[in-house]
Amino acid sequence: MRQRVLPMSDLNSTYPVRTRLVAGVATLAAASSLLLGSWGAIHAQDGTSGAPPLEETNCVLVAASSIEELRGAPDSTSEASPIASPASASTSASAPRVATPDASTPQASPVSATPAASPVASPVGSPVMIVSDASPVASPDTDASAPLNEELLTEDLVAASTSLTSCLTEGGFGQASNHMTATFRGQLVGSTQPLSASDYVSLAETFPPINYSILEVENPTLVDDTTATADVVWTLANQVRSDRWTFTISNVQGVTMWTVDVATPGTLTPSLESTSILTTISQDRYSLLPGTVVDDTVLFEVNNNDGVDHEILVLRLDDGISTDVLLRTPGPQLPVGVTLIGQATIAGDGDGRLLLTGLEPGVYTVVCLLPDETGVPHLADGMETTFTVEAS
Repeated sequence: MRQRVLPMSDLNSTYPVRTRLVAGVATLAAASSLLLGSWGAIHAQDGTSGAPPLEETNCVLVAASSIEELRGAPDSTSEASPIASPASASTSASAPRVATPDASTPQASPVSATPAASPVASPVGSPVMIVSDASPVASPDTDASAPLNEELLTEDLVAASTSLTSCLTEGGFGQASNHMTATFRGQLVGSTQPLSASDYVSLAETFPPINYSILEVENPTLVDDTTATADVVWTLANQVRSDRWTFTISNVQGVTMWTVDVATPGTLTPSLESTSILTTISQDRYSLLPGTVVDDTVLFEVNNNDGVDHEILVLRLDDGISTDVLLRTPGPQLPVGVTLIGQATIAGDGDGRLLLTGLEPGVYTVVCLLPDETGVPHLADGMETTFTVEAS
């Protein structure tokens, strides 16, 4: 049954420390800690497959609108439409104002992404030239009771969000660090501790490359003259998350811009429909019903009957590649021929969900690399299965 769902988004939960034979898999395992929590399913009403990703802003610094512009009334001659609706997501926002940093401040080129660490290199990435942490801008003296130009604020936050995800997708982690505060850098790698720009870059360079995209930005709120919030539906690899992002005005290389400060559990239901796969975990084995779906968006509804934590780690294996390669190939990167799709940790005697989208037709593999009481990954004991996505 196709249904619209709200992903889990408990950003205060982190995974327990565990040993993996494949450290690269920790990319999504860590970041997926943003998704641990309860959430409910809502039946779709519109019969659509959901909103496409918003039109991306390049990996550049985008100047924020002035507080005077944001506090001004919208143009009465044009009717604002929701910027993240399926029909208008790519067209309703005006072109972002790309800022030119101060000439005296070094800046990484937007087109020269930071290279990912080589599998044979040290797990800690080489230092890159990045600016210091973004510094908050003092709040100007304005009338907080003035009307909000919601459309303009949405355009600002869409530009800030999509420029960040463009940097992340390109592997430009030095540039990406300019678009977020130390708190969000930590959250992005599954930590409750803030990360400096240099520490974030060193960690991010050890992760396997994945794509990021912003699907929806809704319900913008101007909290004060330097703080805004919005509901953001976004993807990391093929995994969908719905969070409430807080943005703060910062000065980055002489540019006054919105940076992502923190993400908290969101309440926005994504404009996505999905087909459910009922998943039972018992005695270190998976049971998937159905095992074949005709949909590119899949919702795993998981019940873990074992008394220990397990994970739903979804991978795509190239022809001729088996899961044995995961046990034979230690290191910071995923083995060649293995693509990360999504991950969720399910607590012992608990339940959870994992929402994936953009799945191409083919066979997908589900494994658990969490260790048993002896420290051996459950995969080594045979905890794996597959499911198939067929073309519609």
